[in-house]
Amino acid sequence: MYNIMAIMGTEGRYEYNFYARPIGYVRQTLQAIADDEELQTLIGMYNTQTIEDELCYTVAQCQEVADFELMVVKDQRKRVKISKIAHLQDEEGDMIQINHPQSNLPMKIFITDLTRVMKLPDPENLASEEAGFVDEIEGWNVS
Repeated sequence: MYNIMAIMGTEGRYEYNFYARPIGYVRQTLQAIADDEELQTLIGMYNTQTIEDELCYTVAQCQEVADFELMVVKDQRKRVKISKIAHLQDEEGDMIQINHPQSNLPMKIFITDLTRVMKLPDPENLASEEAGFVDEIEGWNVS
């Protein structure tokens, strides 16, 4: 009997149908919208970006994530690059205030990249004004 069952087990083809109801929950999906109306009117179209964040459990949290991402995109459009005489207290992550070169209005800049360059004077002309420390700053205009 064992040999017959072993032969039938290797040669037999079986079809199983399961009738069951799954145990568990359907994944909750939440969404929020943050419109960049300024850019949409400028380019004349919508640019949709879908963000899936597993840590959003309420619509308010999703709205906060969407607003933060929109703020980052808007601030990246306000990138500036300046060169100025070095101030050794300036560091990445600092907020500095300078005057706009054309309008002379104050601008607040959040420093994201800072490169400090030391220019040595020409040995033949030590009174040259090209010598000194220069900060090359990239950042966001937050004013």
